[in-house]
Amino acid sequence: CGGVCRGVLDDVRIHCRCGTILRLRGGLSESKYNSITYFIRKQLGKKYSIDFGAHGTSINEADWYCSELVWAAYKYAGYNIEQTGSGAGPGVTPHDIRDDNDLYKISY
Repeated sequence: CGGVCRGVLDDVRIHCRCGTILRLRGGLSESKYNSITYFIRKQLGKKYSIDFGAHGTSINEADWYCSELVWAAYKYAGYNIEQTGSGAGPGVTPHDIRDDNDLYKISY
């Protein structure tokens, strides 16, 4: 896959890549979950581009980098899961999402 594609999230993949599973504090309503999955599905097949300056949120963006796409999907549903303030860097990094106060770790 050369861009946005679906993948299988299983124990082996989490372990081999030292992954972390995060949950939104308070959970997601069905309508918010549907908004996020709708947004993500509309991105399938789009190009990968690590351009920290762009910081796009539009469902019509032409390309994404991984953490930007996750952040934009949640933003589309009304959640800003990006850490802000003194610890935040340019763009949306995996660390910005991991360290956001609205999320908590359930696995690693």
